[in-house]
Amino acid sequence: MPNPHSASYNTTMAQVARKNIVHKTLEEGDTFQLGGEVAFEVLSPNKGELPGNVMSSGDTAINNHSLVIKMRYKENSFSSVWKR
Repeated sequence: MPNPHSASYNTTMAQVARKNIVHKTLEEGDTFQLGGEVAFEVLSPNKGELPGNVMSSGDTAINNHSLVIKMRYKENSFSSVWKR
């Protein structure tokens, strides 16, 4: 998620721009697959919250917008939260 106060975020995004890498901010409802049996569903942050709500927020508020992903492999599913 965007964090203008993070040197590592700014360094990473500078490299992304330099190399013309397309990036996307994930939000609730986004899905993607790896191969035919592994699927991911984004549960959080809520649709439309990013990047605007984070750009002017402090560290605590930024963590409230952490990425939550549900992974499904065959009949099994797992959820995880990525915090900054």
